[in-house]
Amino acid sequence: MARPAKPIEIKENLTELKQLHKQAAPHLKIRVQMLILSKLGKASGKYALADALGVNHNSIQNWRSRYQKGGLKKLLEDKRGGNRAAVIDSKTDKAILSKL
Repeated sequence: MARPAKPIEIKENLTELKQLHKQAAPHLKIRVQMLILSKLGKASGKYALADALGVNHNSIQNWRSRYQKGGLKKLLEDKRGGNRAAVIDSKTDKAILSKL
């Protein structure tokens, strides 16, 4: 038997969330939208939120657990890539720039 949806307590008020939604990067807006829908009570379970936002229910579960562990700071943390070494070394890059 499945467990009932665990409600999350959202500390921020609705106006703060709407303001944050306007300022957030495009790929993070959907996470703030999840909090807004939860705060309004329009969707509470992960499946209902996933349907409303058009994302996978596992994403909702991950975002909710991140919010519960560290609040907005943890929810809006962006850890996408950035550690890949450059294909063209700096010497070659300078040579290309000088020819352009």
